[in-house]
Amino acid sequence: MSEAYSTYCKWDQEAVVSESGRTASRFFIRMGGKGWMVYDRERRGPALLGTDIAANLTREQAERAYEVLTRSTPER
Repeated sequence: MSEAYSTYCKWDQEAVVSESGRTASRFFIRMGGKGWMVYDRERRGPALLGTDIAANLTREQAERAYEVLTRSTPER
């Protein structure tokens, strides 16, 4: 298991292992080109917070953005 995947699982307790056949959550935190980002699987790119892109952030900023996004996203 890769280090990035292990880190992802630590931050997103609702995410499931892909081998289990269930889907993963919409958002996750990852390292970007110039810092941390919150990735949106539906957009296939950085998540949007209003009109701002959740990229080029510190790790703490990315964690806060992730919390805001996951609280405001209805479950499917």
